[in-house]
Amino acid sequence: MEKIYINWNKIKSYVNNQQGLLRYEENDEDYYIWIEIGNREYYTSISKNTADATEFLTYYKPIADKPINPTTDDGKIFIRAESRPLNTNVYFTGIGDSESNIGDGKEFSWDFTNQDDEIEAPEGYRRKRIEFKFLDNVWIKEGTLYFYDMPKGSYGDMYIVAPIGTPYYDNNGEVQVALEDTIIQHYVMHHRMEGTVAMGDELNTECCSDEIPNFYKFWIEVTIPDTENSEAHGNFDIELYRTRNIIL
Repeated sequence: MEKIYINWNKIKSYVNNQQGLLRYEENDEDYYIWIEIGNREYYTSISKNTADATEFLTYYKPIADKPINPTTDDGKIFIRAESRPLNTNVYFTGIGDSESNIGDGKEFSWDFTNQDDEIEAPEGYRRKRIEFKFLDNVWIKEGTLYFYDMPKGSYGDMYIVAPIGTPYYDNNGEVQVALEDTIIQHYVMHHRMEGTVAMGDELNTECCSDEIPNFYKFWIEVTIPDTENSEAHGNFDIELYRTRNIIL
């Protein structure tokens, strides 16, 4: 394999564009970092206690050295026709996590007979935001909405949000740092809800999302016309993948 020295910024561009698998080794003084693309190995070295080393540790080391072809304990290559990532479990939930425990955070429900979770809305509408997060990285699969007495013109949206100070990729594949709560994915857009669907309105897909880091949060926003004495209420469940569903 041909080895070619390049600088750290060039290796980052390859990684950000998902052109190869990032690998590294380290000693007391520096990190030796490389990426294999075809029959070439592009490599660089970063001294520890530098800004580049901090960037590598924060944003790139967590995704390095993941296997290209995962194998079983006895060396057999996995061949799987499903979206569930290795070493994760299917998890159905109607509630988020707290800061220290799984399944005792924010419930996934709304009720327009009160002012809870209400935020600013377009003129002529009311809007509620259900904000939640998970302790572990997750992969979103599907979801189901259950709603009651929703007036004509109601709709829902789901967002993935990078809190202030956390990293995210922009549309050019470059790493940015959120200067405020920043929407980075509009996962469900303007999904209409009208009347009552007690048996559930399913949002189905054949695959799952990319891995969502646990420092991101989620917003579900429900918007209804501002009618007097609205009885509109509902809840939702999410199917996702995560490495654990209880803390032992």
